Amino acid sequence: MRSLKRRFYEKVRVTPSDPAGCWEWVASFNGRYGQIGVGAVPLLAHRVSYELHVGPIPDGMHIDHICRNTHCVNPDHLRLATPAQNAQNLGLSAKNTTGFRGVSYDKKSGKFVAKVKRGGHTHYVGSFPTAEEAGRAATERRLLWYSHNVEDRMTA
Repeated sequence: MRSLKRRFYEKVRVTPSDPAGCWEWVASFNGRYGQIGVGAVPLLAHRVSYELHVGPIPDGMHIDHICRNTHCVNPDHLRLATPAQNAQNLGLSAKNTTGFRGVSYDKKSGKFVAKVKRGGHTHYVGSFPTAEEAGRAATERRLLWYSHNVEDRMTA
């Protein structure tokens, strides 16, 4: 019987020319994340990668994809995070039409509204004439409140 580590590597594609350095999971998915079977139990591939390369995952902890590529299993792109920290590193919602995280357009006022979620609540940051201004305001608030928002820190 092949070891879990060997089975894991058989399902990973590393592309040396990939500037991001992601290791792409190329086997089965549960919709969003790669998965690998251990016995009859499907495990999330990124969690298996973390445990194989870094160590055990404490109860209640998530594994955050620093690169925000949910198909990536490169242990250098994975870190332990609380559920709240993991949520701080989210990208744009699929429903976002402004191109800026935390920004929506209010048809009634004709302005762009910036909001930031924290502690289970959505906080109003302000209304702005342009999406860019609202985006900057939302980013500034996330930088103030969040510790795990990689993209904001890279562009600030």
